Amino acid sequence: MQHDSWTKYLHDHPDREFILDGVCFGFSIVDSPDNLTHVECENYKSTESFRVQVEEQIIHEIREGNYRVADVKPEIVSALGAIPKSATKIRLIHDASQPPGTSLNNLVHSDCSCSYMDLREASKYISKGCYLAKVDLSAAYRSVPLHPSNFTAVGLKWTFTGDQNPTYLYDTKLPFGFCKSPQIFQKLSSAVCWILWKFFRFRAIAYLDDFLLIADTYSECYSALTCLLKLLRELGFAINWNKLVCPAQELVFLGVLINSVEMTFSLPEDKMCSFSELLTNFALKKRATRGQLETLLGQLTWASQVICGSRAFLRRIIGLKSSVVKQSHKVLLSSDFLADIHWWLTFMRVFNGTCSIRDNRPITSIQTDACREGVAGYFSGDYYYLNWCIDCPAFYDLHINIKEFIAILLSICRWYQSFSDKLVIIYSDNKSAVSWINKGTSHNSFVMSMCRLLFWICAFNNCSLYAVYYPDGLVQELNQKVARLIKKAWANSTVSTYKTHLRCYQSFCALTNMCELPANSLQLQLYIVYLANVKHLRYNSIIQYLNIVPHIHKLAGYPNPLPGDYRIELLLRGLKRELGVAQTPVAAITPQMLLAIKHCLNFNLLLDTAFWCACLIAFYVMLRPANVTVKGIFNPDFDLQQIDLLPCSWGFLLCLRKTKTIQFRERQLEVILPRINNALCPVMALQKLKLLNPAEDPFSPLIVVAQGRALTYSVFSSKLQYFFR
Repeated sequence: MQHDSWTKYLHDHPDREFILDGVCFGFSIVDSPDNLTHVECENYKSTESFRVQVEEQIIHEIREGNYRVADVKPEIVSALGAIPKSATKIRLIHDASQPPGTSLNNLVHSDCSCSYMDLREASKYISKGCYLAKVDLSAAYRSVPLHPSNFTAVGLKWTFTGDQNPTYLYDTKLPFGFCKSPQIFQKLSSAVCWILWKFFRFRAIAYLDDFLLIADTYSECYSALTCLLKLLRELGFAINWNKLVCPAQELVFLGVLINSVEMTFSLPEDKMCSFSELLTNFALKKRATRGQLETLLGQLTWASQVICGSRAFLRRIIGLKSSVVKQSHKVLLSSDFLADIHWWLTFMRVFNGTCSIRDNRPITSIQTDACREGVAGYFSGDYYYLNWCIDCPAFYDLHINIKEFIAILLSICRWYQSFSDKLVIIYSDNKSAVSWINKGTSHNSFVMSMCRLLFWICAFNNCSLYAVYYPDGLVQELNQKVARLIKKAWANSTVSTYKTHLRCYQSFCALTNMCELPANSLQLQLYIVYLANVKHLRYNSIIQYLNIVPHIHKLAGYPNPLPGDYRIELLLRGLKRELGVAQTPVAAITPQMLLAIKHCLNFNLLLDTAFWCACLIAFYVMLRPANVTVKGIFNPDFDLQQIDLLPCSWGFLLCLRKTKTIQFRERQLEVILPRINNALCPVMALQKLKLLNPAEDPFSPLIVVAQGRALTYSVFSSKLQYFFR
């Protein structure tokens, strides 16, 4: 591996020190290489079954410098095994798990787990019609050096043809069979993906030595492929040119067919047949060896890449496999194990092998809760409620943990159609319910039966389910804050307008007996005609009223139904021709109008004086009525206060914290209200207001109609309309 190239690219990578140290000096697969106990294991019978291929590969490894003949017998000599890759090739495995307790893997105490980039990661970046390419490395592990301190722990032996005694060797490269090997190599391949994005802006994912490239166009994907090949060779990896797949919209990655045009993952038919046959054989077994369980586990892991919720049924198989020490040892298959196999068999009978690539935007708006008396759930305007005593008396005495889980199960059962091809995140204040969902297992047989039902629904609807724990009450508190902050996203005037538009849409849906969400094309066409012919709105108003449709769809997690609908485009174009787009502008307030209003006011009354002050401030500063009045309750953060009006040499200085162009308090607007020798002098009007209402609190409303009560928008509008009748 090329240390200089790795150094050039990894200057700010999170694993920089680990990778560069390993590339330069070799990676360590043993935590304490100085404390070794002598172990020597005999090779497996498979090496004799494939003796010719094994010996050829050992000689090849010696020539490549990967194996070296040991001058002194290594402390640990692991057993060699041979796994056929094809008719003529085998993969050599070092069994580092034997003998139990003193094996090489027993010398590893640090965490060996790692996060693989699989199809779940790929689905985040695959878009409709995108192009894919695949690169496979040749002898990938054999590119990675081991630290010399580990050499005495990675011994092996082989009796060459014609020899009487075995030759002892040690490995200098990362071998198959060591528990830390996958973690080390995944960090290297993930770093390659990081470099490709950081320096070249090409997207790739890597599962050990398999790389998948994803790009929007053919040319971009081809450039990414060329760049990745050059980068891999520069870093010191060898390419398996026979497995290289050029840019296409359909290819097989990790044994799964990806189609970006149809946006689907598919399991090849021949593999599905052999998989179903394997499940059938296991359903009839009473015992199985560790090797048979490993074969089953590999097949289930492959299928679970595509089948949602099925990973939950791997845990018991993994646990059962781990309880068996040797490959040939058998273990009794438990009833839970056989129930899981039955789940797989039943589902495979109805599964056609293809599922849609899931939408990674999560649905998080499901709310559920349970108590001793009942259970309820809410999602997107719909809800359910059950009283345990009346509706489900058999569940009345169940533990609250189980009732909380039932609440989630009932929600999935009720709204499963809305969750198809989606990621659903459930928030719960019950740790047990969260654990049962995420692990897919429980010691309680009743809960386990419900788990199987829950994940059957998820698998059948291609819905991925994940639970998050929140302490009691926190979810409700956060939901309230979410609702409040979302409401604050729009100005008060916009909220008021949207409420009007929403009421209109809801009335239409009620009249036509149609669901509000999600709306289809025909429904929206009818709504547009309803706005024109029943509500008698102009074209520009119809466009404004339609704006509420994408808002409520997006808030509920549905796509915007308006863009790209050709019939709606034609309908709006026809309306535009029929109704026209001419608008009648509202007449501006003139000084003559203000003088006419002043003539009708009684300035001994606080209400009339406050109204007059609001008119003059809005006139001179060119403000909207909403900027000088209060909508509902006085809000000191935005509404005008006494402290906002300061005397100056020209008259008054008015400070505005919120206007049409200042929505987020990012700045303040300071304007002069001039003192003029005229009947429309704003300074004289404000001084009169202060005489009638001498306010001592600087944070009280500026324009008041009674003690501490601000002039409201509705009062101002009513009074203004009165003068223009």
